[in-house]
Amino acid sequence: MAGVLLKVDDRELKLLLPSLEQKLQSGIFKILGQVFLSSIEEIFEDEGPPGAPWPERKDKKKEGKILTDTAALRDSITAEEQRDSLVIGSDLVYAAIHQFGGEIRPKTAKALIFPFQGETVFAKVVRIPARPYLVITDEALEEANDAVEDFLTADA
Repeated sequence: MAGVLLKVDDRELKLLLPSLEQKLQSGIFKILGQVFLSSIEEIFEDEGPPGAPWPERKDKKKEGKILTDTAALRDSITAEEQRDSLVIGSDLVYAAIHQFGGEIRPKTAKALIFPFQGETVFAKVVRIPARPYLVITDEALEEANDAVEDFLTADA
């Protein structure tokens, strides 16, 4: 055969791949989960992601931070490690409407009935503004990149 032949010996690389895969499965998602959950806590504390504050409440008399009256939503957010992914979210039935916004309408009655500012309100529709809390901020991405780099180079 005329020309140039380049032969690559990848035996050492093939020996390293199983240990890299095992290393990745042995904790990287746990570390990333901690990074992202910490970032989400900051979003609740700051009442919105950086540069995108949540819409204010209609009830100006109500004290405390938005979406944290009982802290149930904030406290329900978990990071679940799976074989090859990380799932972050809440299983509360009202979590999605706060994340994406939407309308609530009565299913069987003619109106929704609820207390508001000391009075009983009857409404055919209630509009909930989007208040995204499951947001990966630039700062969280940077921190995640650093965490992955540290994780992969530890004991190297």
